[in-house]
Amino acid sequence: MHEFRTPISSIKLNLELLERTAHQQGAVDAATVVRLLEVSKRQLNRLSRMVDRLLDVAQVESDRLVLHRERLDLCELVEDAAERLGAEAARAGCELRLELDRPVDGCWDRLRLEQVTTNLIANALKHGGPCLVTIRVRRDGDGQAELIVSDEGGGIAEDDHYRIFEPFERAASSSQQDGAGLGLYIVREIVTAHGGRVLVSSRRGAGAAFSVHVPTHAEGC
Repeated sequence: MHEFRTPISSIKLNLELLERTAHQQGAVDAATVVRLLEVSKRQLNRLSRMVDRLLDVAQVESDRLVLHRERLDLCELVEDAAERLGAEAARAGCELRLELDRPVDGCWDRLRLEQVTTNLIANALKHGGPCLVTIRVRRDGDGQAELIVSDEGGGIAEDDHYRIFEPFERAASSSQQDGAGLGLYIVREIVTAHGGRVLVSSRRGAGAAFSVHVPTHAEGC
């Protein structure tokens, strides 16, 4: 997959440049070392995220996506995710706005719902461009927990709605973006495993809103 070649090539290039500089100069100044290693570190982190997503896909497709449910407040989980992504939002020129109708308690797998929340927010930051990203948590009309992540970016053509949740698929407008096209697929499968559903509301040029609806109760929890 070419998505893996890009970070691998970048890491290799930076290490070769560091080695060549050391051979030519005999000593490399600290600033150069730090700069080249920081680039390599970012690419390694990117590669690690891709591998993690492929492992998640393997679990999903082999029916080994096991949930470890516990009682938790979805509002607190979303607050923590937004805080972790604050620096990434700043780099993207985005503002994160939280609208939390707390508490929204339920019986869910904490790590998996953190993954859902993180993927949706990161997706908005990546494809929404510099804009306001709003994250809402509340109970929907059916009493289920509802998480909505919306942005004011370029939006998604309606013809792409049906396929963006499939593995290795991305909206046509996102073809030049980083990633393997697995984030939304993993979101859908985690939400489905919780007995819920995920929907998208968007059109080209009018932003996008992803809404997750999950039951708050589960047997034995």
